[in-house]
Amino acid sequence: MALTANNLFWAILAISGFSLSGGYGSVPGAIAAEPWPSTAQGLNPLDKIQFPLGAIDVHGLIGPEDGKRSQGYEFCIVPEKKSAVLAIDPSLTFSSSPGRIGCTKEQLLCLGDTKQKNWRPILFALARLSYIEKILPHWGE
Repeated sequence: MALTANNLFWAILAISGFSLSGGYGSVPGAIAAEPWPSTAQGLNPLDKIQFPLGAIDVHGLIGPEDGKRSQGYEFCIVPEKKSAVLAIDPSLTFSSSPGRIGCTKEQLLCLGDTKQKNWRPILFALARLSYIEKILPHWGE
């Protein structure tokens, strides 16, 4: 079997113990709606996520046992895409601030968090969206 972006996505989900149909709770249907970008274009949506996912446990928490915390993340969108990203991640909050990521005046800063059920497939689905350029860690500053 050839390694494609789609195969990689499903392999990662299987390894992490999640599934789009159940896993650790129900996942919004919009997650499966966006097609995976073509590997012919050399795109790997997971490269958009610019913080290590391996350190985050199945509950969306990182850090030592006596100091677990969730990982915040941020990305930029145009206001017209607000309902589309909310369909994937209903926990998102929005700001007109540029954030550390540097959203333009024409964009909204989106703030998310891994402390939610199915955080990994949600984050992967956001990364698959062509209009999200990158997803950076958010430190709540």
